[in-house]
Amino acid sequence: MYFFIILSSFPMFLSLMFFLINFYLSPKHMQKLEKSSPFECGFNPSTLSYNSFSLSFFLICLLFLLFDLEIILILPSIYSMFLMKFKWWKFSIFFLFFLLTIGLIFEFYNNALKWKI
Repeated sequence: MYFFIILSSFPMFLSLMFFLINFYLSPKHMQKLEKSSPFECGFNPSTLSYNSFSLSFFLICLLFLLFDLEIILILPSIYSMFLMKFKWWKFSIFFLFFLLTIGLIFEFYNNALKWKI
Protein backbone atom coordinates (compact mmCIF):
# COMPACT_ATOMS: atom_id res chain seq x y z
CA MET A 1 0.00 0.00 0.00
CA TYR A 2 2.78 2.42 0.88
CA PHE A 3 4.59 1.54 -2.32
CA PHE A 4 1.50 2.54 -4.32
CA ILE A 5 1.25 5.88 -2.50
CA ILE A 6 4.93 6.60 -3.09
CA LEU A 7 4.69 5.49 -6.71
CA SER A 8 1.65 7.68 -7.39
CA SER A 9 3.03 10.74 -5.59
CA PHE A 10 6.37 10.67 -7.44
CA PRO A 11 5.01 12.06 -10.78
CA MET A 12 3.17 14.82 -8.95
CA PHE A 13 6.31 15.77 -7.03
CA LEU A 14 8.40 15.65 -10.20
CA SER A 15 5.99 17.87 -12.17
CA LEU A 16 5.79 20.34 -9.27
CA MET A 17 9.57 20.45 -9.09
CA PHE A 18 9.87 21.14 -12.85
CA PHE A 19 7.19 23.81 -12.63
CA LEU A 20 8.99 25.62 -9.80
CA ILE A 21 12.36 25.40 -11.55
CA ASN A 22 10.80 26.84 -14.71
CA PHE A 23 9.04 29.58 -12.75
CA TYR A 24 12.18 30.78 -10.97
CA LEU A 25 14.73 30.38 -13.76
CA SER A 26 12.79 31.66 -16.78
CA PRO A 27 13.45 35.25 -17.83
CA LYS A 28 10.51 37.47 -17.19
CA HIS A 29 9.87 39.79 -20.12
CA MET A 30 7.77 42.85 -19.75
CA GLN A 31 5.32 43.09 -22.60
CA LYS A 32 5.60 46.28 -24.53
CA LEU A 33 2.55 48.35 -25.25
CA GLU A 34 2.73 47.67 -29.00
CA LYS A 35 2.92 43.92 -28.53
CA SER A 36 -0.06 43.73 -26.22
CA SER A 37 -2.27 46.09 -28.23
CA PRO A 38 -4.61 44.73 -30.93
CA PHE A 39 -3.61 45.12 -34.56
CA GLU A 40 -5.83 47.49 -36.53
CA CYS A 41 -4.02 48.11 -39.81
CA GLY A 42 -1.20 49.99 -38.12
CA PHE A 43 -3.45 52.56 -36.45
CA ASN A 44 -4.05 53.00 -32.76
CA PRO A 45 -7.36 51.46 -31.72
CA SER A 46 -10.19 53.95 -31.46
CA THR A 47 -12.16 52.00 -28.87
CA LEU A 48 -11.33 49.73 -25.98
CA SER A 49 -10.58 46.28 -27.35
CA TYR A 50 -11.68 44.39 -24.26
CA ASN A 51 -15.40 43.69 -24.24
CA SER A 52 -17.08 41.98 -21.35
CA PHE A 53 -18.60 38.60 -22.07
CA SER A 54 -22.25 38.30 -22.88
CA LEU A 55 -24.30 36.95 -20.01
CA SER A 56 -26.83 35.36 -22.35
CA PHE A 57 -24.11 33.26 -24.00
CA PHE A 58 -22.93 32.23 -20.55
CA LEU A 59 -26.45 31.12 -19.59
CA ILE A 60 -26.78 29.15 -22.83
CA CYS A 61 -23.48 27.46 -22.05
CA LEU A 62 -24.70 26.55 -18.56
CA LEU A 63 -27.94 25.15 -19.93
CA PHE A 64 -26.02 23.07 -22.46
CA LEU A 65 -23.82 21.76 -19.66
CA LEU A 66 -26.86 20.86 -17.56
CA PHE A 67 -28.48 18.98 -20.45
CA ASP A 68 -25.25 17.07 -21.01
CA LEU A 69 -25.20 16.11 -17.34
CA GLU A 70 -28.78 14.92 -17.63
CA ILE A 71 -27.80 12.61 -20.47
CA ILE A 72 -24.86 11.33 -18.45
CA LEU A 73 -27.22 10.53 -15.57
CA ILE A 74 -29.94 8.94 -17.71
CA LEU A 75 -27.84 6.62 -19.90
CA PRO A 76 -26.45 4.40 -17.09
CA SER A 77 -29.96 3.95 -15.72
CA ILE A 78 -30.77 1.67 -18.65
CA TYR A 79 -28.03 -0.71 -17.58
CA SER A 80 -28.97 -0.42 -13.91
CA MET A 81 -32.49 -1.62 -14.72
CA PHE A 82 -31.11 -5.16 -14.99
CA LEU A 83 -29.25 -4.88 -11.68
CA MET A 84 -32.05 -3.51 -9.47
CA LYS A 85 -35.57 -4.53 -8.67
CA PHE A 86 -37.96 -2.86 -11.06
CA LYS A 87 -39.86 -1.07 -8.31
CA TRP A 88 -36.72 0.64 -6.95
CA TRP A 89 -35.42 1.37 -10.43
CA LYS A 90 -38.73 3.00 -11.37
CA PHE A 91 -38.66 5.06 -8.17
CA SER A 92 -35.10 6.26 -8.83
CA ILE A 93 -35.89 7.19 -12.45
CA PHE A 94 -39.03 9.10 -11.44
CA PHE A 95 -37.04 10.88 -8.73
CA LEU A 96 -34.35 11.83 -11.27
CA PHE A 97 -36.93 13.16 -13.72
CA PHE A 98 -38.67 15.00 -10.88
CA LEU A 99 -35.41 16.78 -9.99
CA LEU A 100 -34.76 17.63 -13.63
CA THR A 101 -38.28 19.00 -14.03
CA ILE A 102 -37.90 21.13 -10.89
CA GLY A 103 -34.64 22.51 -12.31
CA LEU A 104 -36.29 23.28 -15.65
CA ILE A 105 -39.18 25.09 -13.93
CA PHE A 106 -36.67 27.06 -11.85
CA GLU A 107 -34.79 28.09 -15.01
CA PHE A 108 -38.06 29.05 -16.72
CA TYR A 109 -39.22 31.30 -13.88
CA ASN A 110 -35.79 32.97 -13.68
CA ASN A 111 -35.98 33.79 -17.42
CA ALA A 112 -32.90 31.72 -18.23
CA LEU A 113 -34.63 30.09 -21.20
CA LYS A 114 -35.22 33.30 -23.16
CA TRP A 115 -33.10 33.31 -26.31
CA LYS A 116 -32.29 36.99 -26.54
CA ILE A 117 -28.82 37.47 -27.92
